[in-house]
Amino acid sequence: MREETAKLATSNGVARLAVHQVASAALRYPRGWDWCLELDLADRQAPNAFVRRAPCSEFLADLRLLGTRPTVFVLPGEAS
Repeated sequence: MREETAKLATSNGVARLAVHQVASAALRYPRGWDWCLELDLADRQAPNAFVRRAPCSEFLADLRLLGTRPTVFVLPGEAS
């Protein structure tokens, strides 16, 4: 995971990358294998363009091959 996220961190357009372990407060027995990969894009490019090209598309495909169901969320940016 570190090796693959390092590829993302050094790819064109990424200003910052962080990996967080997450848990649901609503679940009695939270799952310890839930993670959030947070990316800040440098040039405010369209997020869908970024996830469709390598290395991000390859990263998501690899996660699917491992049996996970990665989900991509886009948070609204700050108003200019």
